[in-house]
Amino acid sequence: MDASKWLLEEDASGVAYLASRCLLDEAPASRRMKSLRRRCVQYPPVARMLDHLDEAMDARNYTKYEGAYWTLIFLAEMQADGRNKRVRKLADHVLST
Repeated sequence: MDASKWLLEEDASGVAYLASRCLLDEAPASRRMKSLRRRCVQYPPVARMLDHLDEAMDARNYTKYEGAYWTLIFLAEMQADGRNKRVRKLADHVLST
Protein backbone atom coordinates (compact mmCIF):
# COMPACT_ATOMS: atom_id res chain seq x y z
CA MET A 1 0.00 0.00 0.00
CA ASP A 2 1.24 3.45 -0.89
CA ALA A 3 1.37 5.38 2.39
CA SER A 4 1.14 8.74 0.63
CA LYS A 5 -2.37 7.91 -0.65
CA TRP A 6 -3.44 7.14 2.91
CA LEU A 7 -1.91 10.39 4.21
CA LEU A 8 -3.66 12.39 1.51
CA GLU A 9 -7.16 11.06 2.25
CA GLU A 10 -9.25 14.07 3.08
CA ASP A 11 -11.27 12.53 5.93
CA ALA A 12 -8.55 13.84 8.27
CA SER A 13 -8.01 17.18 6.57
CA GLY A 14 -5.22 18.27 8.95
CA VAL A 15 -3.17 15.22 8.03
CA ALA A 16 -3.91 15.73 4.33
CA TYR A 17 -2.92 19.39 4.66
CA LEU A 18 0.42 18.57 6.28
CA ALA A 19 1.16 15.72 3.89
CA SER A 20 0.39 17.90 0.89
CA ARG A 21 2.52 20.74 2.21
CA CYS A 22 5.47 18.71 3.50
CA LEU A 23 5.60 15.76 1.11
CA LEU A 24 4.23 17.22 -2.09
CA ASP A 25 5.40 20.81 -1.51
CA GLU A 26 1.93 22.12 -2.34
CA ALA A 27 1.58 25.86 -1.81
CA PRO A 28 -0.51 26.79 1.26
CA ALA A 29 -2.20 29.49 -0.82
CA SER A 30 -3.68 27.01 -3.32
CA ARG A 31 -7.45 26.64 -3.43
CA ARG A 32 -7.25 22.98 -2.31
CA MET A 33 -4.97 23.77 0.62
CA LYS A 34 -7.16 26.62 1.80
CA SER A 35 -10.16 24.31 1.64
CA LEU A 36 -8.37 21.60 3.62
CA ARG A 37 -7.34 24.12 6.26
CA ARG A 38 -10.89 25.44 6.66
CA ARG A 39 -12.23 21.89 7.00
CA CYS A 40 -9.80 21.01 9.79
CA VAL A 41 -12.32 22.27 12.33
CA GLN A 42 -14.84 19.66 11.10
CA TYR A 43 -12.55 16.74 11.93
CA PRO A 44 -14.44 14.98 14.77
CA PRO A 45 -11.79 15.32 17.54
CA VAL A 46 -11.30 19.00 16.68
CA ALA A 47 -15.05 19.65 16.44
CA ARG A 48 -15.58 18.06 19.87
CA MET A 49 -12.89 20.25 21.41
CA LEU A 50 -14.44 23.34 19.85
CA ASP A 51 -17.86 22.30 21.13
CA HIS A 52 -16.41 22.27 24.66
CA LEU A 53 -14.36 25.42 24.30
CA ASP A 54 -16.09 27.30 27.12
CA GLU A 55 -15.26 24.45 29.50
CA ALA A 56 -11.61 24.62 28.47
CA MET A 57 -11.52 28.35 29.12
CA ASP A 58 -13.30 27.93 32.46
CA ALA A 59 -10.83 25.27 33.62
CA ARG A 60 -7.49 26.28 34.96
CA ASN A 61 -5.50 27.22 31.89
CA TYR A 62 -2.79 24.63 32.46
CA THR A 63 -5.05 21.71 33.42
CA LYS A 64 -3.49 18.85 31.50
CA TYR A 65 -5.47 17.88 28.40
CA GLU A 66 -8.47 19.99 29.43
CA GLY A 67 -7.27 23.55 30.00
CA ALA A 68 -7.09 26.33 27.46
CA TYR A 69 -3.36 25.99 26.76
CA TRP A 70 -3.54 22.25 26.07
CA THR A 71 -6.61 22.72 23.92
CA LEU A 72 -4.87 25.39 21.85
CA ILE A 73 -1.78 23.19 21.42
CA PHE A 74 -3.93 20.30 20.21
CA LEU A 75 -5.84 22.51 17.80
CA ALA A 76 -2.58 23.88 16.39
CA GLU A 77 -1.20 20.37 15.91
CA MET A 78 -4.37 19.42 14.05
CA GLN A 79 -3.96 22.49 11.79
CA ALA A 80 -7.21 24.13 12.95
CA ASP A 81 -7.58 27.38 11.04
CA GLY A 82 -6.80 30.36 13.28
CA ARG A 83 -9.28 32.44 11.29
CA ASN A 84 -12.12 30.32 12.67
CA LYS A 85 -13.92 32.48 15.25
CA ARG A 86 -13.87 29.79 17.95
CA VAL A 87 -10.17 29.04 17.47
CA ARG A 88 -9.46 32.79 17.49
CA LYS A 89 -11.50 33.18 20.70
CA LEU A 90 -9.38 30.54 22.42
CA ALA A 91 -6.12 32.02 21.13
CA ASP A 92 -7.15 35.47 22.37
CA HIS A 93 -8.01 33.98 25.76
CA VAL A 94 -4.63 32.25 26.04
CA LEU A 95 -2.76 35.38 24.98
CA SER A 96 -4.65 37.54 27.48
CA THR A 97 -3.94 35.32 30.50
